[in-house]
Amino acid sequence: MKKDIPLLDLDVLVLDCQATQSNPETGFLMETGWARIRAANPDTADITEPVVESFLVRLPGDVEIPRRVSRITGLKTEDFDAGLDPEMLWKKLKKTAGKIAAVNRRKPCPTVIHYARFEEPYLRRLHLEFTPNVPFPFQIICTHQVTRRLFPQLPRKGLRAIAGYLGHSVPELRRAAHHAAATAFIWHRLVQLLEEQGIGTLDELLDWLKTPPPSSKKSERIFPMPPAVRLDLPRKPGIYRMLRPNGDLLYIGKATSLKNRVNSYFHNKKRSGHAEHTLEMLTQAGGLEVIVTGSALEAALLETDEIKKHSPPYNKALRKRDREIAFFSRDFLQASVQTDENFPIGPLPSISSLAPFGVIGEMLGPGEPDWDNTDLLAPALGTPAEYAPDTECFRSGFEMFREQHDDMLKKLEYRFVFIKNPLGGLMTLGRAFHIKRLEELALEESKEVEEKEETEAPEVPEEWVWTPEAVARSIEGIIRHGARLIRRARWFCLLSESSLAWNTGDTAGGERRLLVFRGGDVVYREDLLEERETPPPPGYLRPFPVRRANFDIDTYDRMRVLTTELRRLVSGETDREIELRLSPTAALDRDSLTKALAWV
Repeated sequence: MKKDIPLLDLDVLVLDCQATQSNPETGFLMETGWARIRAANPDTADITEPVVESFLVRLPGDVEIPRRVSRITGLKTEDFDAGLDPEMLWKKLKKTAGKIAAVNRRKPCPTVIHYARFEEPYLRRLHLEFTPNVPFPFQIICTHQVTRRLFPQLPRKGLRAIAGYLGHSVPELRRAAHHAAATAFIWHRLVQLLEEQGIGTLDELLDWLKTPPPSSKKSERIFPMPPAVRLDLPRKPGIYRMLRPNGDLLYIGKATSLKNRVNSYFHNKKRSGHAEHTLEMLTQAGGLEVIVTGSALEAALLETDEIKKHSPPYNKALRKRDREIAFFSRDFLQASVQTDENFPIGPLPSISSLAPFGVIGEMLGPGEPDWDNTDLLAPALGTPAEYAPDTECFRSGFEMFREQHDDMLKKLEYRFVFIKNPLGGLMTLGRAFHIKRLEELALEESKEVEEKEETEAPEVPEEWVWTPEAVARSIEGIIRHGARLIRRARWFCLLSESSLAWNTGDTAGGERRLLVFRGGDVVYREDLLEERETPPPPGYLRPFPVRRANFDIDTYDRMRVLTTELRRLVSGETDREIELRLSPTAALDRDSLTKALAWV
């Protein structure tokens, strides 16, 4: 006979599974984490972190972890070689469930899972495979279904969103132990809320879960951030910080108008179009901090520095992580994180930035490439080995590239050029390919494509079918992209010692703002009177080797953001005045700056 135990006194198993796919018919379980807990007393302020057991599961020999799953979890295929056999995992899990059921004097074991529609099919598959002749050992309680009924108007009810809403921080890597700990926290909080609703026992909860959840229309969404927090914001440029109820930083953003930007997240017409990760963040955001800046450009520069400093989980770009800038040798085949006479090319955004560029340059040199060297293929295209084309496809594509650009290569007398001056040869090709790309963009009139060009490296699609045509296009793109990165490196070195003056309004009648950069940092700022000249930068005499040596990833990203903001300043049909002074005698006005930015 089942004993109806109060939820506060009920021992439960909290569980999370990670798998290669959501479909158990085609996917494989790869990690499981669980913990045995009992809900905290409502008067207890702190919830003890549960002791979570987690185990990797050995995969069949021919199974590879999808790239997307590897990015999310941080796990690689080789990590599973020492994993548990699935049958051993099932025995361990079933043994723990049996102990909990015995303590409760109730079978099956109450098992708390967030979004059990994912985990339950995998658990049932293990059950059918290893213990088909005994009852399924788990009474599953889905906390996602509980939250659908308790918080119908929250925008998102996934594990990360609900845990953050209730005051718990889930690490970014989606590992089973992290998710089991978050599920335990959610269970503690939900038991207290359920008791307030008059649901105090397991049977009452199971009956309640049989009732349909309330409807949750987009127009009826309620966000945890109080309207008063955001309605009194100034209509001035600056940055804003979204915070969890426990004070954790979620996101840092920039704004031309803080009031307009922050409130745009919560307008009915706008919020329906938000990306999933934005709605997940807004579900957790209960607090807000702002910093007012002198201009929108300064807000953008401050944003990148603040993101580096705090690394908020919902900022995808501009985070530091393990990123380091790089400098390359003149043949592009060697790289270093520091510059000297042997590594004069840079700064570049990563140690792999020019690796394909250098390999392609070497292949364009004298003699035929070593087609028997299969290790050449992946580095030449900048793709992982498992996603590289076969040798015949690559060779056909390389020959197609040479045929397509035969006239240009002959004009370069490329065999001589690529022996004596590989940089000159590749930069000449890159310039031609860049002009071709600008013509394509002009035809397409697509800002989206232009923004894509701002990314640090061309991405290879996860599911890619290589053809000779695709190889030829990739080679052209690698040369164009590599040459552009080198031009940008030179441009960033110029920007790092400069003075910028511009009208902050839409017309020349707006206030004139001055920023002075030294070593890539803003060392001076003020509002200028119209008649005052833009002062020369204090570091204009610093030679390029010294400027390069001053760069780190923070400086690199700051100059990248500054370049993007300059592009915005010169765009549009306004009569805004802009001057970028590089020395007492060298300055770029709006027209000159527009031309320069087309190449970087």
